[in-house]
Amino acid sequence: MEKNEPTYNPRQAWTTGALVLGVSLFFIFIIRPYLEPPESKMVGKPAPDFVLPVIYGGEPGNRLRLSDLRGKAVVLDFWASWCAPCRAQAPVLDQLARDTDAERVVVLGINTGDDSLAAVRFAQQARLSYASVKDNGNISDAFGVTELPTIIVVSPSGDISAFKTRSVKLPALEALVEKALGRG
Repeated sequence: MEKNEPTYNPRQAWTTGALVLGVSLFFIFIIRPYLEPPESKMVGKPAPDFVLPVIYGGEPGNRLRLSDLRGKAVVLDFWASWCAPCRAQAPVLDQLARDTDAERVVVLGINTGDDSLAAVRFAQQARLSYASVKDNGNISDAFGVTELPTIIVVSPSGDISAFKTRSVKLPALEALVEKALGRG
């Protein structure tokens, strides 16, 4: 029986490498931009006003009105306790709330699609320094929220200046707030 020896073909190796590189570059420059979430049509429009019950970080049962926060940048975090990316986003928002001047910036959690008890339990365990309110789905619909987490930044004048349907790291979140304040 004849023994087959593996052969090394440098031309084939270069061709395969070039093909892999070409496909990678095609994906990076042609396909990937279409995978980024499109800018929301809400950006630049007035934020829908709401009145929602406080479930954490204030007197339970009190109601919070968005328009009462006019004059400040407001970071709205639409979240649920069962949402793993939301749980990962919470410490970033908490850091922002702790690091910024409450006279200029307010962070507000809007719990949606969740059991109130589970939401309160998560906020307590995470020791969040910002308030959360409970949405029955109407407010997330009014803002066009379809994914969790969704971060919406409202300018001091009440217009939506940013709408992000994914987790946002602290430096990017700070930049969005500075832009809302007219400094970015």
